[in-house]
Amino acid sequence: ISASGENVVVSWPTNAVGFSLQGASKVAPTTTWTNVSEPKTVNGTNYIVTLGTTNVTTFFRLAR
Repeated sequence: ISASGENVVVSWPTNAVGFSLQGASKVAPTTTWTNVSEPKTVNGTNYIVTLGTTNVTTFFRLAR
């Protein structure tokens, strides 16, 4: 995860087949994770998702 101007960029290897990027506002046993709706692109050997920043804290995970 990195900053790019006013965006957040999340990347992971393309060999992580079958994973979806998910986000949530907290991490707890009762957390509901939702798939990130922004499209992923490929840059070299990585998937890239660029997200606009907000004032909301977001945690990310990869899930199958």
